[in-house]
Amino acid sequence: MIDRAREIFSGSFTKSVVNQTLLLLEKMPQVLHINVCGKNSAYICKNDPPKFKKLSHFYYPALKELDSFQQLPTDEFFKINIHVIDGQGKYMQEFIPQATAGKVAATSGGNDDLDLIVPGLNKAFALKKLLAHWRINPRELMAFGDGGNDLEMLRLAGYSYCNEKRQSRSFTDG
Repeated sequence: MIDRAREIFSGSFTKSVVNQTLLLLEKMPQVLHINVCGKNSAYICKNDPPKFKKLSHFYYPALKELDSFQQLPTDEFFKINIHVIDGQGKYMQEFIPQATAGKVAATSGGNDDLDLIVPGLNKAFALKKLLAHWRINPRELMAFGDGGNDLEMLRLAGYSYCNEKRQSRSFTDG
């Protein structure tokens, strides 16, 4: 989290948690695509379909393609975004924290996308840090959201708005 070129807070997974989680995900047939998000860049695999690469680049402009996640450079990783088989999102949201012994939290990013984050380091946590830094009361905060990964933030804000409209999308074709 940065304000006027000054870092206010940075939270990340340990390297071993990232590696163990990626090994788990790569073995799971429910997981179709993976983005690993770091402080310096986001990373995907070169063999991902063009549609997925295009969308990933929209959300992560500093995107780098790797032959495999074994080639991840040194970085501070704070999120792993996964796209799973249609209808498997809820199951994976419950399974991943159990399979990682609580070292990874899973929250819905919409459709069948999940954000795997450091437990407790959600959008509300980040906003609380910023609000304290700027000396603003949460009652003065307005938040907009459209997914499960926005729930804590929406609860924190004095004014919150949610758009639940969802569109299904597939990344398996070009």
